[in-house]
Amino acid sequence: MRQDEFCCAYSLLSDTKKAVNRLRICARGQLVSLAVVAAVFAAEDVAAEIVFQDFFAGHAGNITNSSPWIDAEGDGWQSGLAASQLALDGSGHIYSAASNAGTAAGVRLVPIGPHGSMTASAMIQLPAGLNEWIGMGFGGSNLFLTSDSGGSGPWVQVLGTGLVNLYGGVGFNDQVSAANAFTNNGSPMQIFLSYDAFHGTASMGTVSDGVTNLIFDQTPVSNTLGVVAPNYLIFQFSTNLTTPTARWAAAATVDWLPRPPPMLSLPAPIVTTTPVGAPGNNDIQLIQSALSQAATSTNASEVVFNAGATYVLNNNSLTSMVAVVLTRGTNVLLNGNGCKILITNPRIGFLNVSFCSNVIVEGFTVDYNPLPFTQGTVTRNYYTDTNEPQESAIEFMVDAGYPAPTNANYLDAAAERWGTVMDATQPGRGADDSLTICNYTNVVQTNVNGAYKVYLPFHLQTQTIQPGSIWCMISRWDGSMVFNASKSYQVTFLNNTNYAGAGASYTTTYCPLASEVNCQVGIGPTPAGGTAPRRRSSNADGGLMVESRIGPWVQGCNFTGLSDDVANACVNPFVVLSPPPRATNTFGVGVYNSPTDLISQQIQTGDEVIFFSASTGLVFDQATVTAVALPNVTFDHAIAGVAASVYDPSTLLFNLTLNTSAVYLDNQFSNSRIHGIYCRADNMLIAHNNISGMGLSAISAFPALDLATPNSFLPTNVVIMDN
Repeated sequence: MRQDEFCCAYSLLSDTKKAVNRLRICARGQLVSLAVVAAVFAAEDVAAEIVFQDFFAGHAGNITNSSPWIDAEGDGWQSGLAASQLALDGSGHIYSAASNAGTAAGVRLVPIGPHGSMTASAMIQLPAGLNEWIGMGFGGSNLFLTSDSGGSGPWVQVLGTGLVNLYGGVGFNDQVSAANAFTNNGSPMQIFLSYDAFHGTASMGTVSDGVTNLIFDQTPVSNTLGVVAPNYLIFQFSTNLTTPTARWAAAATVDWLPRPPPMLSLPAPIVTTTPVGAPGNNDIQLIQSALSQAATSTNASEVVFNAGATYVLNNNSLTSMVAVVLTRGTNVLLNGNGCKILITNPRIGFLNVSFCSNVIVEGFTVDYNPLPFTQGTVTRNYYTDTNEPQESAIEFMVDAGYPAPTNANYLDAAAERWGTVMDATQPGRGADDSLTICNYTNVVQTNVNGAYKVYLPFHLQTQTIQPGSIWCMISRWDGSMVFNASKSYQVTFLNNTNYAGAGASYTTTYCPLASEVNCQVGIGPTPAGGTAPRRRSSNADGGLMVESRIGPWVQGCNFTGLSDDVANACVNPFVVLSPPPRATNTFGVGVYNSPTDLISQQIQTGDEVIFFSASTGLVFDQATVTAVALPNVTFDHAIAGVAASVYDPSTLLFNLTLNTSAVYLDNQFSNSRIHGIYCRADNMLIAHNNISGMGLSAISAFPALDLATPNSFLPTNVVIMDN
């Protein structure tokens, strides 16, 4: 498939469903919420996403001839080894049309991955007092639920007598029973079954007359005969003892989440409160003292800033850094309480959460003075102006109130430095028909009405910049994140706002279950003495989530004006350092394009790794890690055809276990430099987002980071719907 054909598969509001290589795409508009089902397995009140729904609204006939209303995989109902005799009655029900046999049918599901949860729900009716039953559950393959060869589980068997059996695994294995679990008067009722892969539990219950009857609540499940792999939703009916249409199922739905919901409150009650105190001229030590005190607390603690106060952060650092750090804290709430953080060194960031667990950072507003970017109007192009000696340079007038581009921040080659021509009417958005990035190497004042001359190394970039254009240029410091979490577990950034950033607005590194919820990155107020609105916000990403073992959850955020990707959960390639000249199962493994060895968070026993040829674009092997003694990694079988060199892209290794299961829901992403959401990991959910004004793409799930360097693989099981 050509790249242009691939991109067309992302027609997000169509009803088409396509499978592209290893990528699963769901493109559906209308969705139905099942709050009662979601509440069963969600730690917080977060609705799941429907990846399958069938109201059985077709004409009477075999179920395999009908089309579900929502079907993410797009394969429809399928028979197992023999033709299914499950049938539609033409009135919105399925029933067993077999005269003297059990029958079943299944539909393929999008896999949830190792951290996800999946809930099946249906309306059923059973004749009262009889041993007739309906089975509903998950199969590894499309066979009878009662068959050991079908694989997987869990599944539930509901009998007309009120007996309910929950089977954790295949067939009748791993059984838990509940006698008289419900009262069956022959009326319809809803049943639901939830499987939580992250916790290894199942929940099951009924809903009748608006009342939920939770029969099994987070019951541990295991499959003693195999792996729990819910690849199919399967319905099975026992042999008919009464009129076939007296027993039926209707309104089947499967809800899907790839990871646990975000932590919105601490898992333990707060015992210790530490006030930060009133701000002064430079509040780094004041804040750091409060954070250090909270980190040493043995109880859940809250750090409280003064409501509405402005705290100033400044130091003399000339390199990337973050001003304050919470280190080795557990169960900590950092309550900004609506305060403002004003950073007056444009090379530094705000906060790092390091080696912590269960941390919430909420209620902060962050801004810079001076800003870490400047802007103005282009007055001359020395490359295209025939009245001037040809140079790869432009001249521009800085807008009043914005920093002079000749200060040390913009002249320091240690920073990443570039400019972009901006849209005149939509702050944050790059101008049409302009490049997303134009590098610069030096700036001098021309002494002509205070104008500045900017030198660019590539004339192909220079010639695209026209006099009269709005020019915005940044000095980016990658280690100066506004909010960052590293080597931590379950960190939530909640209800924060930032208007600028020396680096990214949010980053996490090796930080499972990080979340951004209801956060804002926006165009800040016009600087004092200025009249032109700001053209940028942060100098880098809205959320750069690097190699966490469970991906981020980003919901309800409004990010605009960023100088890089808005959302990027990334997986970086590894390389083989020194293989012997024959096939082997043990290799020295390092980071691509760097002599750095891996660290333990990057590769562990049990991880799944693919071996990828960047020159051909093919995955030529896949293996499981069986032992790690870094830099050496041992796999479950010998791998042939591996090339080795830190800087040689011919063989790349991708750890499929990293950054899986990211969630992006209900966000507003607009007017930023590159991608809106960049999908670079497996088992992602991207739904109900509004994305506009990106420099390259709204949603990208192909290797588009840098086509001049090694490309990566396509992610699998990415559900993209209703954006």
